[in-house]
Amino acid sequence: MKTKVEWKKFFITDFEQEERYLTEMHRKGWKFVRVRFGMFYHFEAVESAEVTYKLDFVQLKKAERESYLQMYADYGWENVARCWNFGFLQGS
Repeated sequence: MKTKVEWKKFFITDFEQEERYLTEMHRKGWKFVRVRFGMFYHFEAVESAEVTYKLDFVQLKKAERESYLQMYADYGWENVARCWNFGFLQGS
């Protein structure tokens, strides 16, 4: 499977720009799979598709994580990754 990593720096106030970046990458055929150290974005090659990415800032205790993820799944959002209290969610 073809993969790539891009270095990008977003600040906490840039979350909408970061969402647009991830959405555009998927539109170009690169599915977001994880982020390392808050700036190394890992992607897998996929067929181009119209999906939306959202970031959610929430501090969770381990016991709360399952109900948090279930809430988003109930609304059709897939949890893709977590990094520094940010949840990266993908929906169609």
